[in-house]
Formats: sequence, C-alpha cells, structure tokens
Amino acid sequence: AAKTPNAVAKAASEMQSKDVRTVVREVENTDGNPCMPEGKSYQVDLEVKMAKGYDHDKGEIVYSWETVKTIGVDNEGGVMEVCAE
Repeated sequence: AAKTPNAVAKAASEMQSKDVRTVVREVENTDGNPCMPEGKSYQVDLEVKMAKGYDHDKGEIVYSWETVKTIGVDNEGGVMEVCAE
C-alpha cells in the first residue's frame, strides 16, 4: 500500500482533533437498569461534528454534534456498552 502523504495525514489529524469529542456525564442507576453499571457511574458519549446544512444569511455551514457511540464506565474503570434505546 502507498504511504499517505504528510499533508494528508496532517489534515486528517486536524480533523480528528477539531471534529471529534467525548462528553462525560455522571449518572445514577437507581432503577436496576441492566444497561448501566449499578449505582453511580459515568456515561461517555463519543460525538462527531456533522454538517447539517448551509446558512445563506450568514454564509456558513451549520454544524451540530451527533453521538456515534456511548459507553458506561463504573468507578473502577469497568466499561460496558450502553443498550440502544
């Protein structure tokens, strides 16, 4: 396979650093939900900035953050996939 040119690798790295983020929220599982760790834990969302359209008045692309994956993490670092809703 051909090596990726440095300029392309740099652009890809910049896109990843600007257009991907994680959001961490503390959650409490008090109702026995099997899709989350028991008690207090954390929900981690992986979000990607997505283009939603073009604002002709402002002359710019409109973006929003979309969650593409969510995990639950307990206080000891145990990770579990969060069930789909």
